[in-house]
Amino acid sequence: MSIQLKHLVKKYEGSDTPVLENVSAHIEDNEFFAIVGPSGCGKSTLLRMIAGIIPITSGKLYLNENVANDLAPQERKLSMVFQSYALYPFLSVFDNVAFGLKARKQPKEMIKERVTRALALVNLTDYKDRKPKDLSGGQRQRVALARAIANESKICLMDEPLSNLDAQLRAKMRIELKELQRKLGLTVIYVTHDQVEAMTMADHVMVLNNHHVQQIDTPLGVYQHPRNEFVASFFGTPQINLISAVFENGRLKVNDDFIMETDSSLIDGHNYKIGVRPNQVQIKSDVNNGNAQVVNVSQLGDRTMVEAILNNQQEIRVVLNGQVDIRPQQFIQIEGADEYFIFDSDDRSLVSVNKGALVNA
Repeated sequence: MSIQLKHLVKKYEGSDTPVLENVSAHIEDNEFFAIVGPSGCGKSTLLRMIAGIIPITSGKLYLNENVANDLAPQERKLSMVFQSYALYPFLSVFDNVAFGLKARKQPKEMIKERVTRALALVNLTDYKDRKPKDLSGGQRQRVALARAIANESKICLMDEPLSNLDAQLRAKMRIELKELQRKLGLTVIYVTHDQVEAMTMADHVMVLNNHHVQQIDTPLGVYQHPRNEFVASFFGTPQINLISAVFENGRLKVNDDFIMETDSSLIDGHNYKIGVRPNQVQIKSDVNNGNAQVVNVSQLGDRTMVEAILNNQQEIRVVLNGQVDIRPQQFIQIEGADEYFIFDSDDRSLVSVNKGALVNA
């Protein structure tokens, strides 16, 4: 079941500032579509507009090419899984899953068949007679998922459903969710502030910030070709380095000790930001003097993260493979980057992607 958003706007009465403005996207049938962005950017609001819980101020919502703006939530034939499990504590697992079907007065045999199948899919058959208080957090979330599955809606909206789980369980549930989505042929719209969830689960990602869509692309496309500085900084751990530079005489100058060659057609004398992923930075550590001084070193098992200060006091993070013997206060030489982005300092848009850059110091 495909979904199309056309220029959606949401404003609340008494406010001139829109919560969301000009949001457009096409979500294909059976697609896992993630909506990501910082807190307060309108992710949950957009999901509730699609669900019909919050009215759309302007723009059009299409479900299977039919305008759905004025459809009641129950007429949109979708299910929703919230951050809070929203389970009835006095009902058994079976009855929690069956609740919506019973409310719609479905035949008893159909209810039993659907609930049994849904519980089997989330591996909760043996827990059907337990109450929510007797379940772990992950099991409760599975009950909420089973309830959505039992409704047999082809669209499932999920609002940060894993955020209350510990890190290990979240990783496990990501795999299970993706497998379930594929097995059932669901169209999933998944809201999260966690870029790792979006990168590992989604077919396409919408990045929201400052009331607007910043970019829609595959996870790899967002990471490898971010449209602007915000998208680049939001995706990637550790966060991308953003270093101020000025374009002079065909080169990007950070300071006298840090000058990068570039093949881009930039404006002479204009300010830019060089965006370099920490794992793309090239360094030399066996130097007596360098263009950066180490302030902190973190050993991360199979990687070493180095935080340093450039000679002009800008910060830079470097991730190196293996356990590297580098210590605080030591000087290092930043030599270049395997790949780096150039952003315009005024509008923060991506200007160019460069590869194999070297530093002339």
